[in-house]
Amino acid sequence: MAIKGSSAYGATFNWDGVDIAALRSAGDISGSVDTIDLTHHDSADAFREFVAGLRDGGEVSIEGSFYSGDTTGQIALHTDYQAGSTKEIIITGPTSEAYTWTADAICTSFDLTHPHDAEIGFSATFKITGKPVLAVTASANSSALSFVDSVGAKTPIPAYAAGTYIYTLTIANASGWVKVTTTHATAATIIATALGVAHVLATTVQSEQITVGAADTVTTLTIDYTDTGKVTKRYTIYIQRP
Repeated sequence: MAIKGSSAYGATFNWDGVDIAALRSAGDISGSVDTIDLTHHDSADAFREFVAGLRDGGEVSIEGSFYSGDTTGQIALHTDYQAGSTKEIIITGPTSEAYTWTADAICTSFDLTHPHDAEIGFSATFKITGKPVLAVTASANSSALSFVDSVGAKTPIPAYAAGTYIYTLTIANASGWVKVTTTHATAATIIATALGVAHVLATTVQSEQITVGAADTVTTLTIDYTDTGKVTKRYTIYIQRP
């Protein structure tokens, strides 16, 4: 019998356009529907009758390792919690099971934990406002993806293939940036993000300089392709600057 089901490893929780770092788990959105009792003396066989009333998007919770360096993720989330801001959340399943939940939400709690024998943890809870949207059809793959730094063209490992979503790219020690050129026939948006800075890309057009970390560091670059009404397809490139 074929195995039915997928590993949840690789899921992401995005708050206001930024993936929350060091995420350990994220619940999915689980709403509810009120019912209105329309039972009357003519109800057949003395059974109650109902119709659907108002819907509630419910709540969703996340938890992970606290990382104070995640200034545009965890720290920005805490700032928005204190301000009572409403922002967009996007819960994305792993590549093996493509889906997204998208909704507006208010962060209603943000907590840190300090166990004596473990790491500092964080958790947050969100109240959904309005209608959450579930998308289950994946966006198309990129058909080409190439990189240059200040020295010239750079080849990722493994060599680029449309159905491979994780790469390592080694650039020159002296180069503090990369430029990306990608081809995607149908994407409504293409967003490249590194060090918390998002860059809008256009198909077949070389990007502006995308800043990477200092020498002897590894910078995570994500490139998200989103077809209209479909689940974002993400490529992740670990940029090594030895």
